[in-house]
Amino acid sequence: MALLAPNARMSLLAGKSTVLLDPRFVVVHTMVGTLEGTEAWFTPAGRPYSHFGVGGDGEVRQWQDLNFRAASDRQGNPYSISIECEDHGPDFPAWSGSDVPRFTDRQADALRGLISWLCARFGLPRAAIATSCPHERGIGWHRLGIDPWRTSGCPSWSSSAGKACPGDRRIHQLVHEIIPRTAPPEVPDMTPDDHAKIKATVHAEVRAEVQRLGQYLAAGTTNQAFNPALQTWMPGATTLPKLKAAVLAGDDVDEAEVARQLLAVLTPEAIAAAIPAELAEAVADKLAARLAE
Repeated sequence: MALLAPNARMSLLAGKSTVLLDPRFVVVHTMVGTLEGTEAWFTPAGRPYSHFGVGGDGEVRQWQDLNFRAASDRQGNPYSISIECEDHGPDFPAWSGSDVPRFTDRQADALRGLISWLCARFGLPRAAIATSCPHERGIGWHRLGIDPWRTSGCPSWSSSAGKACPGDRRIHQLVHEIIPRTAPPEVPDMTPDDHAKIKATVHAEVRAEVQRLGQYLAAGTTNQAFNPALQTWMPGATTLPKLKAAVLAGDDVDEAEVARQLLAVLTPEAIAAAIPAELAEAVADKLAARLAE
């Protein structure tokens, strides 16, 4: 199941990478073009491409499944969630060279919302990174990995030296206007009954996964993956892989304890980030549906 951002127009490019992404930073780019033109250029095989594009009118378009890598940050591709931003067209003044205009107001608002959701979804700090090194976690821009701005010894994010992407004005906006105003997603009000439904669903799902893994082991199959729905939507979820390792090692597993650990990361923020919902009653039902996939 593709991992998609809410409020983004889905326009997934065919035939792109299926190598898993290890998201550590969001990297903002400028297109030197329009949203439509950039999508057309990204489409053929062998071309660079990003996870998202953000138009001057505020449209957010998703080009690559967030489960997988994009191809816009060279050596940073294993860790980068890449966002291309429109800079040509009716919303922008004429410009040339490295004199990239500011994000439009609607573009900045859309970028802020997208970055905020990505940080909540992947547990990333809402803070600027300082280098292109993979120990960093947070929000950055393409130039951090481009010579001569790249910190010595850190991965290169482009083979084009001197490329100022996304430009001085846009970097200033990111650092002083957009990143400081990112905020956790709105958390829907949840009743005790909603929480009870979620807990019951998680307990049942964990027990079912343990039982299925036991059946796989009895049949001599030791490489079955756990239900990817749980691992895909839950930020920072490491309990299920650890559970699988314990069972494979022959350790006793307490399903109730595993469920308790899972519930520890089932915060309202995590639920809101993974399953945006306007009605509190819908949260439990949507979670149950995701777990059943």
